[in-house]
Amino acid sequence: MAATLCSACATTKNTCPLGSNLATSHSPDGKAEYCTSSGATQVPPPARKYDATLKLAVPAASSRGVEGPYTLWYANGALQSHGAYVDEGARSVPDGVWGFWYPNGKRRTMGTYRRGVPEGCFVTWDADGTRHTGIVEGDTLHVKACEPPSDDVLLAAEGHVSLYDQAPAWADVSVQVLAGGGRYGARNAEQIDRDPGLRTSVALGARFRTGRFRFGPTGSLRLADNFDYSSYGAGGAFAIGLPTFHPRFDNEISVELGVRHINATAARPMQFGTDNLAFWDPIGAAQLGTAMLLTPNVALLVAARVEGSPTRAVERDVNYCDLTVGCFPTKHE
Repeated sequence: MAATLCSACATTKNTCPLGSNLATSHSPDGKAEYCTSSGATQVPPPARKYDATLKLAVPAASSRGVEGPYTLWYANGALQSHGAYVDEGARSVPDGVWGFWYPNGKRRTMGTYRRGVPEGCFVTWDADGTRHTGIVEGDTLHVKACEPPSDDVLLAAEGHVSLYDQAPAWADVSVQVLAGGGRYGARNAEQIDRDPGLRTSVALGARFRTGRFRFGPTGSLRLADNFDYSSYGAGGAFAIGLPTFHPRFDNEISVELGVRHINATAARPMQFGTDNLAFWDPIGAAQLGTAMLLTPNVALLVAARVEGSPTRAVERDVNYCDLTVGCFPTKHE
């Protein structure tokens, strides 16, 4: 069975993307911590230019190889800026939501950058704390009421500790809703519904992370398209993280093995009555997915999934019963 899957996932931390490592630099102006790949040739400039036209703090570009979270502190230890870089050709540029602060710790600017270019609604604070919003159009910030990025980004950055003090993401939990084609796993040529199909599936998972590897238990509930079949299952999943093109995304391939308990309603043509049957069935699945980080702790997953079970022949003694005429002799099917 192949399908597209969406999932809400929660992770414990947002760390350097795969293929990059934590780096740090110190200068008389403060300290910077960032993620770098083997292609980096120099440290991102710790200074930021404040464009007189935009009156915004503009993150400086860097040589290629800086990718992922970037945090800068003033010499007094106050947070100066926080955001993320992404590679673009021969250089690394700011991408996503960035926040900036005054040396006294008060907020200064927050807005979104796309491949190094400010866009959309920005919010700025004067030195006395007066708040302003505006829309960036070209080289001009037009003062205008608008909705800037959520304060959650600033709150998360203001609670930010040294990346050296952060433990890597060690666990995640997920709720997955699956809809797609494919057979349910219970078929009988003598039944009215010979080969029921899957209508929907809801799965829960919790996984531990060790570097690129993730593993943990899973549970699921499945319903067939005719509602005469349902099942609940349990198993375990193992996944390997894949290289990603952006720090907001997390790619992985996973396999899952488990068992499920199927409840089936037997109903034959020209046969009065039905019977309720139950049996266990092994199941396996493979999945290739991409998770997009929505907040520091919540991600949306889109995946292609194939699942099925080994071909098995299970025989049962079926006792068809009807409320009006009673039960009929047992049939071996």
